[in-house]
Amino acid sequence: MNPQDVQYWDEWKGELTQAQRSKSRKFVNLIEYAGNDRFVCNPIPGYNSTPHVITKDPEFRFRCSCQGFVSKERRFRQMGGEVPFCSHIHALLLCFSRKKFDRWYLALGGEDFDG
Repeated sequence: MNPQDVQYWDEWKGELTQAQRSKSRKFVNLIEYAGNDRFVCNPIPGYNSTPHVITKDPEFRFRCSCQGFVSKERRFRQMGGEVPFCSHIHALLLCFSRKKFDRWYLALGGEDFDG
């Protein structure tokens, strides 16, 4: 996989390429439950090499160890604004909508997606 296949920062244009949603979809099959309300988003082969840990946090609901989330969280704590979010957390929410971790999600009091 090439960086052009996934969202990345284009230095020349000074912007992110592709939508975050498309990157999130690539992570869905790479997320695993690690126990103790923690999930691991494994790296996309050929794109990156760092697994990221997603944890449940009462204040933000979910937190991620990725650089993007950590910097957004720091800005949020200093200045307010939008609650931090990243493609790894979005991928986890997609997993919930596809019932990949249904038993865990419902045990936390999440709504059943069937209604």
